[in-house]
Amino acid sequence: MIHANQIRWLNRPISVNELPKFWIPEYRANRYLKPLTDSQLQTRIEDILSNLMALGDDGKYRPRYLIGENRLYRPIRNLDFLRMLVDIDEECRLRGNPSLLADLPSVNLQLAQRLADETWCRRPDWVEKSRLSQEVYQHPRMLFRFSERKHNRSFFEAGEMHLQPASAYDDPSLNNALADDECVKKWYGEHGIIKTFSVPDYYCICFAATYDVRLFRDFRKSDFSCVAIGDVLEFTERLRRAIKKHNGLHAETRIQALITSPVIYYDPFSLVDMSTPSEVYFSKHFRFAYQEEFRLVVIPAHSRKLQPFSLNIGAITDIAEFMFDPLSPSG
Repeated sequence: MIHANQIRWLNRPISVNELPKFWIPEYRANRYLKPLTDSQLQTRIEDILSNLMALGDDGKYRPRYLIGENRLYRPIRNLDFLRMLVDIDEECRLRGNPSLLADLPSVNLQLAQRLADETWCRRPDWVEKSRLSQEVYQHPRMLFRFSERKHNRSFFEAGEMHLQPASAYDDPSLNNALADDECVKKWYGEHGIIKTFSVPDYYCICFAATYDVRLFRDFRKSDFSCVAIGDVLEFTERLRRAIKKHNGLHAETRIQALITSPVIYYDPFSLVDMSTPSEVYFSKHFRFAYQEEFRLVVIPAHSRKLQPFSLNIGAITDIAEFMFDPLSPSG
């Protein structure tokens, strides 16, 4: 939400390129990035660029931002990536180290990439049907699972769902699009002091809420495939029925609750203190904002160390489509 006191009214129209001259003095008056080390600042740069720069069909990168009603410049769901980058640029200048913006290790960047051949996955109908507001969070109209073909085929044809503990994503071997501590959230309080809030381990089932070709490469190095679910409510209801059946057969691993919500993405420098488990379940660092995730959180009834397990919701061929690269090695 944009509040009235956050709107700057000018006596003439200006271009987006002129906005930094207003932002820079405000950053100097509140140098919130000063507590970061150069390494931490560089990581933040990479996270911002991974979300700010959109790759067009012409192969060119362009910054993402919104021009809303009355020609007002607006952030994307309260994440103003362009301004965040200007703030970092000014912090680098104040440190006398502008090279931080010039010499980025590409291994940590999650910039959008095209596939060598996209003819098999070009679905403008999915793009249009799944498109969500860039200003507010919404319940998704479709869900997309990008995974290895054999797993997606089993999901599509038999309804096999393999649930991983949330703690499994806290793995440094995963790439920057996947690795995250899903049980602990960290943010910066007053004077740059790091604050945390944690929850016991749980299970999470993650889907993208919009169709974006870049996600094939983010979640797989090869063997690209996608299951597109067209009826989100029916899919969720089938999962609830499968959980009820599981509880009747497996009392030792009984599931207490299923909670669903879009993921809310936050900047750790502008986060209000967390106080409830749901805030941890359904919030993620803005590094992942481009994924537009919809999450189904499964809360176990017991407190033992969680192990992966499977649920069967039955075939979803009537409410979903299965797509895969016909030329991939496993084809």
